[in-house]
Amino acid sequence: MSARASLGARRGILEVTPARPFRFRDESPEQVRDDLDLIRQGILTRHDFHAARSWRANPVRVEVRDRHGRLKAVRYSHNLRTNDGINWQARQMGGGPSSTTLAAAGFRQTNAANNAITAPTGTTVGILTDTNANITSATAALNQFIGCLLVYGNLCAHIVGNSASGASSVKWYFDQWFAAGDFSTSVAAPAANLVYSIIPGGSPAFYVGLSTNSGAQAATDHLIGGVTSGASAEIGSGLATAPAANGLGRVFAAAANNWSHTAGTANYVLKNVFTASGTFTAVQQCGMFTGFVLPGDTEGGDLTNAGQGGGVMVFQNSFSSVNMISGDTLTLTWTPSY
Repeated sequence: MSARASLGARRGILEVTPARPFRFRDESPEQVRDDLDLIRQGILTRHDFHAARSWRANPVRVEVRDRHGRLKAVRYSHNLRTNDGINWQARQMGGGPSSTTLAAAGFRQTNAANNAITAPTGTTVGILTDTNANITSATAALNQFIGCLLVYGNLCAHIVGNSASGASSVKWYFDQWFAAGDFSTSVAAPAANLVYSIIPGGSPAFYVGLSTNSGAQAATDHLIGGVTSGASAEIGSGLATAPAANGLGRVFAAAANNWSHTAGTANYVLKNVFTASGTFTAVQQCGMFTGFVLPGDTEGGDLTNAGQGGGVMVFQNSFSSVNMISGDTLTLTWTPSY
């Protein structure tokens, strides 16, 4: 026990000094000298020099290299936790969803009949329609189950929305089917009429996407920067005239051992290396999601206010813009703190 803690204990009060959050760079002479040299080369901005050393939660590092591996740009910033992300975290840690009858237990349909499936596409949400006697609109409020996991037969999917029009008409919207234990790869849709369960807090945020949007970000956003169409929509999203992926589309960022955590520390790392196969001007925003596909709203507005990001957009982030050409790589390193 530290001297400060033991003194407080003798007085009947235990004082605990919380650990400072992670930061990428410090004030050591070596790191300062190296970064000042990057500033002189135009690779690092003075803003990013200071951002790398600030004690801020959830820092983000972006590194761009050319096709020969030469460093072109380094950016440091910290993320914005969305309202959707706050709700998602409550389900991850405490179960849920909250309701008078379901409490933290989720939901299980024990009748295998009358469960129809509409398969998802790259831009259209999938739908499981359950017309058995089950939960009602009173206990399954619109989009209340976002961030939960749909377990259907031996497959799983991320819940991106839900609706109920009565005691025997519930719809579960999902982004893709995948085998249990492998969030990275879509698989063929299962047969209809199987028993299924909704598992609270079972949808990890393993996916990251990029954008050229230069607008402000807000906690109320469901997509990167709140943009639903146009050239500044998420790269590769298929939203109207959004830029084609060309190597910078949303990916499963926990692949190839890019997720890491040191036991006992209050953070983990989610990392991905994007390789551009086209030209991009002013890439400057990113988002972290619980789903891979960007579902379209096919139900007349049910998903307008949630789930548009493909699952939940837990975090989003803005950084000093970088330009890329074919062959350039962008390494995104996200260090969520908790």
